[in-house]
Amino acid sequence: MKRSLWLSSVSDLSCPPWPCPTCKTGTLRLRPKSLSHTETVESLRWHHQNGWAPENIEFVFSAWADCSNERCKEQFSLVGNGGIEPEYTGDDEGSTEWVNNYYPRWIQPTPPMIELPTTCPGVVSDPLREAFSLYWSQPDACASRIRVALESLLTHLGIPREEVSGLGKTSVLSLHKRIELFTKQNETVGRQLMALKWLGNTGSHGNGLNKTDILDGLELLEHSLAEVLEKRAEKMAALAKKLLERHGPSVP
Repeated sequence: MKRSLWLSSVSDLSCPPWPCPTCKTGTLRLRPKSLSHTETVESLRWHHQNGWAPENIEFVFSAWADCSNERCKEQFSLVGNGGIEPEYTGDDEGSTEWVNNYYPRWIQPTPPMIELPTTCPGVVSDPLREAFSLYWSQPDACASRIRVALESLLTHLGIPREEVSGLGKTSVLSLHKRIELFTKQNETVGRQLMALKWLGNTGSHGNGLNKTDILDGLELLEHSLAEVLEKRAEKMAALAKKLLERHGPSVP
């Protein structure tokens, strides 16, 4: 994951090269002259208050972007808010100028924020794609969808959802308990999934997650998915063993 990509803003002339979810090779490119913005009523009222400064200006905007892959030609709708921020001009005097920056709250179709393994089942990838779309405007809800994906991942990996007591009574296992069961199989990834569970809990309670929190979680999840679905560590260990056998020092 390239974290800076998901914290970048849109300008009047360009947008960050977010990946296209349709062709998976192209990136978003802002359509020329498509961006339109207007200052909010609340922001206009601030102009008459003591202490007003350009930083108090707030816009709402809409724009169109296209996939850079000419064979794809996917179109994207962007909506969000923005404002005026100081930016260094790059001269020797350290001068600044005021520029418009815009931050999406909704992009459709939604760019994928992490690379999902080709073997990732739909019951896991579908809630994650919903999480991607919520990242821009509702980080708490985004974390909740990540938690749903964890539940589905554990089911896909064969971790039971229920247990039967000695008296024959069936009870539903909590996500916490299911992760503990998985941790007995893979301690390293189990600890990672437990961390993601707590992130999801915080989001479910609406305790004010921010974008950095979500990026931390998605980066960890991307690694975890690669480990359990692609067996990346095992593959690398086997590759290292092969190289050592072929090119390492001979055993006397």
